[in-house]
Amino acid sequence: MIFRYLLVSIICICLSVALHGQIDKEFWFVAPEVSDQHGDEPIFLRLNTFGQSANVTVTMPANPSFTPINVSIGPSSSQSIDLTSRKNLVENRPYSTVLNKGLRIVSSSEITAYYEVADPNNPEIFPLKGRNALGKRFFVPAQNDYYNQVGRAAIDIVATENNTTISVRITDNIQGYSAGDTVTFVLDKGETYSLWATNTAAPNHFGGTLIYSDKPIAVTVSDDSIYSNFAWDLIGDQIVPVNIVGTEYIAVAGNSTAERVYIVATEDNTDIFINGNTTPTNTINEGDLQAYTISGNSMYIQTSAPVYVLHLSGFADEFGDALLPPIVCTGSQEVGFIRTSGGTFNLILLVESGNEDDFVVNGNTTLINPGFFNAVPGTNGNWMAARIDLNTFQIPVGSNFIENTEGLFHLGILNNLGQSAEYGYFSNYSSLNLGEDATICDGDTLVLDAGNEMDTYLWYNGDTTQTHGATTPGVYWVETTINTCTLRDTIIVTVNYINLDLGPDTSICHYDDLLLDADANSPWITYEWLDGSTNPFYLTQDSGSYHVTLTDTLGCQNSDTIHIAYNPQVVLGPDTSFVCDSLSYTLMSGIPNGIYTWQDGATTQNYFVDTVGTYWVQVIDASGCVSADTTIVSFVTSPVTDLGQDTLLCEGDSLILDAIIPIPREYIWQDGSGGQYHTVYTSGLYYVQAIDEHGCFDRDSIVIDYFLSDEVSLGPDSTLCDGFTIDLTPNISGIAYTWQDGATDMTYTVSQEGEYIVGVTNNLNCTAYDTVLISYIQPPEDVFTLPSDTTVCEATPLILNAGQEFATSYYWEGFSAYFGQNDPNDSVFIVTLPGEYQVTIANPCGINTHTVYVEAKDCSCQPFVPNAFTPNNDGNNDIFYILSGCEVANFQLQIFDRWGALVFETTDITQGWDGTIGGEPAMNGVYVWRLNYSGSDNSGEAVDYLKSGDLTLVR
Repeated sequence: MIFRYLLVSIICICLSVALHGQIDKEFWFVAPEVSDQHGDEPIFLRLNTFGQSANVTVTMPANPSFTPINVSIGPSSSQSIDLTSRKNLVENRPYSTVLNKGLRIVSSSEITAYYEVADPNNPEIFPLKGRNALGKRFFVPAQNDYYNQVGRAAIDIVATENNTTISVRITDNIQGYSAGDTVTFVLDKGETYSLWATNTAAPNHFGGTLIYSDKPIAVTVSDDSIYSNFAWDLIGDQIVPVNIVGTEYIAVAGNSTAERVYIVATEDNTDIFINGNTTPTNTINEGDLQAYTISGNSMYIQTSAPVYVLHLSGFADEFGDALLPPIVCTGSQEVGFIRTSGGTFNLILLVESGNEDDFVVNGNTTLINPGFFNAVPGTNGNWMAARIDLNTFQIPVGSNFIENTEGLFHLGILNNLGQSAEYGYFSNYSSLNLGEDATICDGDTLVLDAGNEMDTYLWYNGDTTQTHGATTPGVYWVETTINTCTLRDTIIVTVNYINLDLGPDTSICHYDDLLLDADANSPWITYEWLDGSTNPFYLTQDSGSYHVTLTDTLGCQNSDTIHIAYNPQVVLGPDTSFVCDSLSYTLMSGIPNGIYTWQDGATTQNYFVDTVGTYWVQVIDASGCVSADTTIVSFVTSPVTDLGQDTLLCEGDSLILDAIIPIPREYIWQDGSGGQYHTVYTSGLYYVQAIDEHGCFDRDSIVIDYFLSDEVSLGPDSTLCDGFTIDLTPNISGIAYTWQDGATDMTYTVSQEGEYIVGVTNNLNCTAYDTVLISYIQPPEDVFTLPSDTTVCEATPLILNAGQEFATSYYWEGFSAYFGQNDPNDSVFIVTLPGEYQVTIANPCGINTHTVYVEAKDCSCQPFVPNAFTPNNDGNNDIFYILSGCEVANFQLQIFDRWGALVFETTDITQGWDGTIGGEPAMNGVYVWRLNYSGSDNSGEAVDYLKSGDLTLVR
């Protein structure tokens, strides 16, 4: 027994067949129904990129009403897609019904993805495993120790190809079926199916259920609100097919009161070894479930055949679960994950001994201490495990990245969201998987991907790239290395060829038909011709293009088109050929290289006619097709039409043109209109083609012009200087002129402003008008609004406005112009410095200059404070006053002696100190004063002042 186990282990290490990571570009997933009695929202799709940015599209292939979701994510970043508003579209309900709720996530570069039910009462995360999740044979791992408080255990399945037949051998009762029955159903691409357990008791939770299909599917398992000690919580995961699971696992204990693993066998007589013991603890058969409690920090599990291992963990009695990856030649060098809350957050790390000091978290090389790790029992110290509690300063809420610079590692995340737990593994589940054997259509390319974390790649043909395109049938294999592991996988590719050839384009006689043959001699082929018919054969009855598409049961197609033309028939023309304005005519058969027979026995290709009569010909063309035609030849004279002479019209007039001919058949005017008459409203060239009953025709044209108002012009509006005149003369001559005041001369002299109108009448008595506006302006005046000199407060701008109605330019000179503080050509000028300023104002009628002298003064409020006084009652300088020539407010005066004691205080500027303290004369000496008040500053604005100084008292 021991020898058999060791042999299996060696084979896995050296060959490692059918392994691949959770990092991928495509993911399939179906979300489980979660009971709203406990909590089922919000729900999110969490995405993480690595070194490259990614464009990600989320679709529901079987549901055209689902609006695709498109997001762009930068390199080494995360994105959360809130699906709560689409919960009814996403959650897979009702049960035992074919539904359309499968999600497909496609990315332009490799990402990780997981689905999260983020309700704080009932959370769980479902890490998506990419192509690793796709397979044809699955066993369901499940717990069998806890019953459901609400909700049910469920299995949810999504198909990735059309016409997928799926069978499920259930181990628990579902609606309409009992444990042990097999349920079979068929799904198309993106369609889903849900099986809900009818029994909520602990032993009845689908453990060991077998699922098998004829095409790749993805499976989600869930167990809603399992109960323990007055707490209940959702658990679940996306599982992997049998060919992905292994024989060596390590489970690292979390914070639950019941750390348990559940092992499901995929083969009979599977021995289970715990923590390196050489004696199996149990032997189980295919589909059997065996549970163990983790007694220490971790547990090492070995089996003699591949098994599933489900780890139930959490916080206290709040549970989460994770499908564990096998440890042989698996793991990641870098993992991106999202922390969604500030609750207790554990990283569960598993790494080979010697690499525990090589972790980098968000660029921090010291956050993961080697002292956190313990040796996994039974591994001879070769594996180290740790559960690390990290706060939000160490692992912030949002996107995070962890890597090991020396080797591969496994990462589990145990998160306390609200009062509940969620648990999942995010490291690469395995390492190499080219997928199931595949059949492709002729002309398609199947991209084989050996994974992005390998050190080397070697394909069957010597290529050393990560991916390889398969276009032809054959056996494709790849060998990769990662760290000390050599991995190999093989896939057989079959190409569906659909043979189809309708033959070359061809010509046939007009009286023949052609039977097209598209028969592929296969019962699996369907046919669709351009008219929708579905037979292998098609009888043509006309010339044209004929197209057929052949489709097999895998959706492969081949199409072909054939163009069929009828050989041309002889056509001599209409039954009666009217020859216009000619004495001869040549009948042409139009078919070269034929055998010709005319009515009189002539054998030429063409026939000369100079008399009225009936003529016919029969032609046998080069293909042997026979055709004949007859015509009657008549000689006639073409009609004559006359539109008249070119004409000039007055503005607003119209003219009806008449193209009459005898026995007309058709009239065609220049604008495409028909009819004998055509009405003209605008200038232009008008022409008509008149065709008689025999097809003979005549053409004529006429030019119509209008005498329009816009042809008369007095020139543009003008502005004159006061005292000037201008002569107005129309640009064209006429036989009469009429001005606005009745004047009739051709020229009109203007001496005052106003609107002037002239009407010019031509020899057709058409009158056209024009109007011009004449304005007068005065020369610039001296700017009486500006002072000649003025005084302003220092630092206070002075605004000078020289604007005048008729001014066309301004030019300022002075310091404020020289220093670039103004636009010297503006009418308004701001003075900020004292000095002389000059403005020059101009228009076409003159120039005027004005000068302003500006003087600055100190406008700030500065009261006078004496520095001494003599309170000796001699009537001279007996009181210490504050003197102010400006208005002050908020006045406060304080006087202190040399020791800092307050001896006098007042808020009235009219009150002063009489030199006494408490009614007694103060001593001679120096005193200190402090003055607070509000007054104007140099710009005239109110500000607060605080001043101090000393004064001397002398008696």
